[in-house]
Amino acid sequence: MWQFLADHVDHRVKLLGESAVAWDEVGPEFVEIGGLDVWCPTLAEYAAGWPALPLMSAPRPLAEAVHRAVEEASARLSPRLWSPDASESAAIRRLREVLTFPAPPGEATGPEQVAARLEKVRQDRDEIRGTADALGTGVLAELLHTVADLLAPLDDLSAERMPREAEGIVPGVLYDAEWAAGLLVDYVNGIGS
Repeated sequence: MWQFLADHVDHRVKLLGESAVAWDEVGPEFVEIGGLDVWCPTLAEYAAGWPALPLMSAPRPLAEAVHRAVEEASARLSPRLWSPDASESAAIRRLREVLTFPAPPGEATGPEQVAARLEKVRQDRDEIRGTADALGTGVLAELLHTVADLLAPLDDLSAERMPREAEGIVPGVLYDAEWAAGLLVDYVNGIGS
């Protein structure tokens, strides 16, 4: 399942049961993981040799902390209770323009890519903090400050010294930070502008 989710993180995916109306629209490229047909891979075959499996199995403490912060803020930022003012709308638009989701976890990464990705997530963190500072007060500003504070330890990391779960893929600590910023991207994409 981790490989499937990682492989299709940027795709629209529909979960269908055999009785779903859209079932008849499934195209010939359809493959069922764990299906009974000969051409369907088992889950073990699907995941076999996937270099990102150790990465996806590793804990993600930063992403978990950001997720908790977003969950706590989302009740106060629900459309029933909150609508963004002009500065908050501008902040949301800016974050949507600047922040990005992380690259797929199985994507090959050498030292140069790791350094570039570390610099990008640091820039994202600085953008989040700058946006929070510009907003000053309010629930959105509080959330952005919290996320920026959680990402502060990125300054202590160096691309050369990060442990890797598997050779040739992004270090887990970096992917955790990218995923944490990505959770904020997902959240701001879903709130008012």
